[in-house]
Amino acid sequence: MTNYFPLGTRYAGTRNQYDLLFKAGVLWLIFLTSGEWRPASKEIMAEEGFPETKAQAEARSKHSAETIRAYREAQSRRTPEEIAEQAYELRAAFGPGVEVVNVLTGKLTRT
Repeated sequence: MTNYFPLGTRYAGTRNQYDLLFKAGVLWLIFLTSGEWRPASKEIMAEEGFPETKAQAEARSKHSAETIRAYREAQSRRTPEEIAEQAYELRAAFGPGVEVVNVLTGKLTRT
């Protein structure tokens, strides 16, 4: 007996194809190109006819916290070239002399 139930393949935009899988009380999106598992959003839950549950909200919260932790760690290990490239992109997006805050790390950068 399996403890999961595949619900079929869906498309997000033009390139992101994902499978829906219901496992341990949580609706998961499994992106076919990357293999990433992500708890379904409230919007997708509603579109698929599932009510929001405590298990779903907890899974989404845990996934978000893990994703932000991994992002912060990756930002702390950037090479000088990566930092310079991001600074260039910020200047191109916001113009020179603007203070920009990375809301996930709290780092303040002046373009």
